Amino acid sequence: MTCQSQEQYQQLEIYNPGITKAQIFADIFNETRKELEFVINNSANESNQYTYMLSAKLENFISAVAQDYIQRYKFGSEYLPLMPTVKVSQVSKINLQKKYEFRSSEYKRDHSLEWILFMQIPYEYGDENKVSKIIENDTNFNSKLEFVYNTLNSGIMSHCITLDKSIEGTMLMYPGYMKNIMYPFYTSDDYRVFLTGKIWTLNQENKYVIGRQKDIW
Repeated sequence: MTCQSQEQYQQLEIYNPGITKAQIFADIFNETRKELEFVINNSANESNQYTYMLSAKLENFISAVAQDYIQRYKFGSEYLPLMPTVKVSQVSKINLQKKYEFRSSEYKRDHSLEWILFMQIPYEYGDENKVSKIIENDTNFNSKLEFVYNTLNSGIMSHCITLDKSIEGTMLMYPGYMKNIMYPFYTSDDYRVFLTGKIWTLNQENKYVIGRQKDIW
């Protein structure tokens, strides 16, 4: 055995999936927004949640982001001998979040991917930030999206994303089992509009699917 004359350090990567943030192309965003407006204006629905069939352009974009996610985080490799491919669900949901309303994901034990695409933020974050804090601590959660996850020492950590107008056209992709909370806004009577969808991962022969079909949000 040969010893190094100087200390050398190497980082060993461990399995730890994260969150991918991607900006969709302007033409896809504009086309999707027009289609969503048509669906909402021509549907009778009191739940403020509508079904939307993805366009081919948007589906291809989501698929590309998911493939990058799998390669970047080695997502699914702990279950399959080969790196998996993806199957994007063509059915998504249009979500209309009202003023004062919380949205929280349900805990899931499957290993699918989920995504959120923000289509409309109806307020200015500067106005939201002036509203009294809804939770009395050092963080103002007004108009934030919080992801919550466990650490290696069994602790709990979170990561917050500000939902202001700059987030319009932005897609977030993350493991379906990652808990997330979308906090209310207070200074607009319009809706916060976002799409949500699901992705399953398959092996190279497309015979085994990770993740079960479950409702999101």
